[in-house]
Amino acid sequence: MTDVTKIYGSVSILESNGRLIGIQLPRANLPENNTVSQNGSVRHITLTNLNIPGPECEDFSYFVTQYYWNGSSFVFVGEPPNSHAYYDLATSAWVWEADLLLIDIRRRRNLLLTDTDWTQLTDTNLSAEKRNEFQTYRTALRNITDNLDNPSSVQSVPWPTKPSL
Repeated sequence: MTDVTKIYGSVSILESNGRLIGIQLPRANLPENNTVSQNGSVRHITLTNLNIPGPECEDFSYFVTQYYWNGSSFVFVGEPPNSHAYYDLATSAWVWEADLLLIDIRRRRNLLLTDTDWTQLTDTNLSAEKRNEFQTYRTALRNITDNLDNPSSVQSVPWPTKPSL
């Protein structure tokens, strides 16, 4: 028989939206359950407040990113689509600030451009045809943000294919 009162750890919760912001496993003294601080509150993880039949493993490091607190229990929401996403329990959907994700997309684009800067130098061994292929690729990279339709992650952007060497 499983002990439903066993404490598997404690979680710090951002009270404004239920986001889990930290976890402490029971290898140390855990803070009191329902403790409220300036940044949020603390809840103990037990079988009673988990929406799963029982802990799948003793390693709850995934717990902070894939669960939210709905006020009475922990709810599995899965992995966020990007580093800026938070889960809106009211709509049961991931939400993120599009401008912040656009910054990440531009960073990736700039790295890809930097990686091919050398292809536009006149003293390379590239043929004029290859140099033109890279020039077309680099133009597509510079224009990548022009027609984006609210991507969910940097990986979901339709990146142009880098020419082969």
